[in-house]
Amino acid sequence: MKKLIALIIALPLFAGGEAWLNIGYGNVSQEYDKDGKVNDIGGSFSVTNIYLGGSYDLYKLPALTLFGGGDLRLSQHQFSPDIGESVSSGFALQNLVLFLGGKGPFFNGKIGFLMDLGPEMDTDKIPNTDEQNAIMVNLSGTLPNPMFSLSAGIYYFLTLEAETKVFGPSVKIDNGDYFAFFAKGGYKFAMGEAGIELIYRMRTTAKIEGNEIQDSDGNHFSLIPYVTINPPAFPLSFFIKGAVVDEYLPYGFSLMGKNDLVTRLGFTLGAKFSF
Repeated sequence: MKKLIALIIALPLFAGGEAWLNIGYGNVSQEYDKDGKVNDIGGSFSVTNIYLGGSYDLYKLPALTLFGGGDLRLSQHQFSPDIGESVSSGFALQNLVLFLGGKGPFFNGKIGFLMDLGPEMDTDKIPNTDEQNAIMVNLSGTLPNPMFSLSAGIYYFLTLEAETKVFGPSVKIDNGDYFAFFAKGGYKFAMGEAGIELIYRMRTTAKIEGNEIQDSDGNHFSLIPYVTINPPAFPLSFFIKGAVVDEYLPYGFSLMGKNDLVTRLGFTLGAKFSF
């Protein structure tokens, strides 16, 4: 028993980690209605994001690494109507995600808490969040292959009811939980990988004061092309993908949807430093 304890202690307790910076932009001018039909929104809506984050390996075993980290997100939402002046949220904090997880050669899982940091509702501005905190779960798996990258997984955000006040008394709102399934396939080359990711995201029915809002649920199916560059023996890696993240999940080139945006123009640039 003593030898086993000594072996566990001798394993590296702090085994490195990574830090990242992502910058994204997206612009839309159409939306899907409750029947999946495409309609103009009477202008254009744009999102600009900056994400700063990192994770640290807390404990490493031969087949499992435990890690923790966080992601600080800043965002600006802007609506420019066909007639009239533009209105914006201003570039402001959006949320902070703190998480713990475990990873191995063929799997990755984490659970975290999303803390809403968006500015309070203002009649002169539009919000950059839904004003709700959320519990996050992310699970994914990878198939080993020397030539191709094949992976799939799920995201789930359990949103927590919040109180909001615009006109009149405060009311309790829940804009719905978010669930997404994604599958990704890419071709590996000497300095990186190129491929396409498919993501299907769903939003459950919204509620006000515990009462469901009819036809408020939604879904969105899109594809995301991506290229990742990993220079050999270099701690920095880079990526570009045809998607932009909203408060919770990425939007790619939309193929179909319901009560959601028709996303066509969106991209994210990212850099990651491994140590």
